[in-house]
Order: sequence, then C-alpha cells, then structure tokens
Amino acid sequence: MKHRSISQRLDKAKSADAKRSTLADWSKAWESETMGLIGNLEQAVRKMDYDQLCINTGQLKAVSEKHFKALPSVLTRLIKDDEPDAPCPATEPVLPIEKLPEQIGSIPMPEGYITAREWAEKNGKSVKRGQKILTDWPTLIPAAKKVRNPHGGVDIWAVPKDTIWPF
Repeated sequence: MKHRSISQRLDKAKSADAKRSTLADWSKAWESETMGLIGNLEQAVRKMDYDQLCINTGQLKAVSEKHFKALPSVLTRLIKDDEPDAPCPATEPVLPIEKLPEQIGSIPMPEGYITAREWAEKNGKSVKRGQKILTDWPTLIPAAKKVRNPHGGVDIWAVPKDTIWPF
C-alpha cells in the first residue's frame, strides 16, 4: 500500500463522513505512535539506557515535526470545506458600533453580575483590555460567564459585581 499524506487522503475522500473518518484515523495513528515512543522513553529511563533515550527522543521529535507540519494544511482544509458556496444573507441588520451599548442594556444579566463594560469602567480600565482578559485568560476570572444575546448579534461577558481587576 502506497503511503499518502493526510492532504492526499482528504482529497481522495469525497463525502464529509469519509473525511471525518480519515481525520479520526490520522489523529489515532498520531496518538498511538506518540504514546508508543513515550512508552519506549519511559522504559529507557527505567533501564538507564542513554543510547535508547537518545534514539527515542529523536524519533519522537521526527513524529511531532511531521504531524505539526501537516496540521496547518489539515486545518485550512477543514475551514475551506466548511465555507458555504455563497454568502448567506443576514437575517438581521448588523448594528453599528454606536448602537451596541443600547443593545447590551437590553440583555438580561444574571443576578449579582454586571457587563464586562461596566466592570472595566468601574475599575478605570479600558473595555478592550477587559474583553481581552476574559477571552484570553478565562481562569483569571473563573466566575465570569458568557451571556447569550436574545436579540442575536454579539454575546457578552458577565462578571460578578464584586470582582477585582486581576492586574
């Protein structure tokens, strides 16, 4: 059987199910190969076999490089496959940015919570910085939650009223 790259195998798979199956097989093979090499490393450590450690480390590096090089093309392929052929018409008009505070005001907040905007203003910080903290470091404010906008559009962050600014 001829070895084919993941991109070639995805090209050959015609249906969405076949592509999902191909990706599942690829990821399972990656996991199996990586875990096997890690097991070999563990054995080499127990035996104190320096040569085997060097060999397995090199093999693990090669396997990782091979798969990480393929990953961008796989992800690009997935995005291309998910894109609709034609842009779908908007169901609701997009609100200009100056309308956003009015829209946010009409979203029901959980009891004891305020919007990320109110939280940032209360602490004398920028709204953009508050959004970045909540999005990029969610573990800093574990009680923060996304609140669904019932009018469609942007979901917003809700923060407990007594939350202090993390830094």
